[in-house]
Amino acid sequence: MDYKRDLKQGMSGEDVFYIKNRLFDLGYYAENIKQITSKTFRKDTTEAVLKLQKEQGFTEDGIITETVWNRIEALYGTQPSQLDEFIAYLKSFAGRAIYIWGGQTQVIRDGIVYKDDSFTKELGKAEDWIKKVETSTKNANRALKLYNSRKNTFEVIPCVDCSGYGMNWLYNKKRIASSDMTANGMKAKCTMLGKSDLKRGDWVFRIYTSGDKKGRAYHIGYVIDDKLNVAEAKGRDDGVVIRPFDSNYWNAYGRPSYFADEINEEISYRIVFTRVLKKVFPRMTGDDVMALQVLLNEATDADLGVDGIFGSKTERAVREYQELKGLKVDGKAGEDTITALGGIWVG
Repeated sequence: MDYKRDLKQGMSGEDVFYIKNRLFDLGYYAENIKQITSKTFRKDTTEAVLKLQKEQGFTEDGIITETVWNRIEALYGTQPSQLDEFIAYLKSFAGRAIYIWGGQTQVIRDGIVYKDDSFTKELGKAEDWIKKVETSTKNANRALKLYNSRKNTFEVIPCVDCSGYGMNWLYNKKRIASSDMTANGMKAKCTMLGKSDLKRGDWVFRIYTSGDKKGRAYHIGYVIDDKLNVAEAKGRDDGVVIRPFDSNYWNAYGRPSYFADEINEEISYRIVFTRVLKKVFPRMTGDDVMALQVLLNEATDADLGVDGIFGSKTERAVREYQELKGLKVDGKAGEDTITALGGIWVG
């Protein structure tokens, strides 16, 4: 997990839970602490941080700044996960790579197309190659227009299509996948999901909804963060872009087998909210209300019953927390309140 904010006593969230486990594994907690179960930064965590800061020569204030966070990670010896590496790769192409039919490993440098970024095998001049591999003169001209707009900005320009964008890393670079695949082949490597189950690392698809090809995927995107932004090789006019998830555009969703264990492990302590929770009639109920009640109990002395029903006591606890944190006091758990509590908001 990457650093997101400074952490100190009284704060809650998945990042608190994550770094507490790091500190525990490194032996900075008192001996009477046998397990980390809470997502809240309390006195015992402050004491653990102070111990680390003293040992490492930091200012002893009990606050986990970015520098302290990075030192904890360095001491722990953590390495980026495969999913983290894949997402970093995807992000590195955004706004730089162009869409070329069948593109996957090819890159353009100084007007010359190379087979891959080892720059050992030339495929020809950019304009000639694009005209050769594209499906029509019109499409070649669209791709060339984008290339010409970027060639003076970027030293190296990757060339990918929607599936080649992902397969370049999964197959050509890492050999995580055993063979090359189209978007539909990549869909077959997924456990299909409902829209509400989407998480960072999942894949989204455009599929045919009728005719002989019904159910087959013809386009793929990659969810790169908790806000469900999607990276995709959109087309010849745009190249690789990152934009918010749109359920009117994407109509099928899957969890790739290559990252499923990691995604599912993260879900075990992620709390995701997709709607404003408030007191209405009939009462709002659900797992998200239950999760809110857990967060309020961890962050305050509310001592709510965790029943998944948003009633008067839950509303009062929300108001008290909002007042404590200087938020708008309205008793509604929306983006600002959920984020302050350490939950993930994707509403």
